[in-house]
Amino acid sequence: MRASYSQVYPERPDFEAFPRLKQALQHRYDDVLQQGEVLFIPAGWWHELTTVGDKVGDGIVCSINRFWHIPAGRSLGLWSKWRVHLGSVCAIPHILGDVGRAIASGNAQMLSQIWQKSKENNV
Repeated sequence: MRASYSQVYPERPDFEAFPRLKQALQHRYDDVLQQGEVLFIPAGWWHELTTVGDKVGDGIVCSINRFWHIPAGRSLGLWSKWRVHLGSVCAIPHILGDVGRAIASGNAQMLSQIWQKSKENNV
């Protein structure tokens, strides 16, 4: 699971596991969009989308994510951002070890696979 996904389910809150959730839910916004409407969610805001409706096609959602630059002061305090970077840093010794073994063995295919894997994982 990527670090940017929440473990909280607003429709089934677990106040024992997340004691501050009651306080956070006081700031919750609920809205129902009508056909043709658009909702802008600022970068870094936690959100959940739920579809409503009984007809075929009512449950279709089109989500386009484009997260612009988050101001440094705000992003420095986000654990989810630090966790992603920490995971990447912790992967470096393993990646370098794999690269070293591939170079030592002269295995170009293995180097190519390491490169592709690192691109897929954004390392």
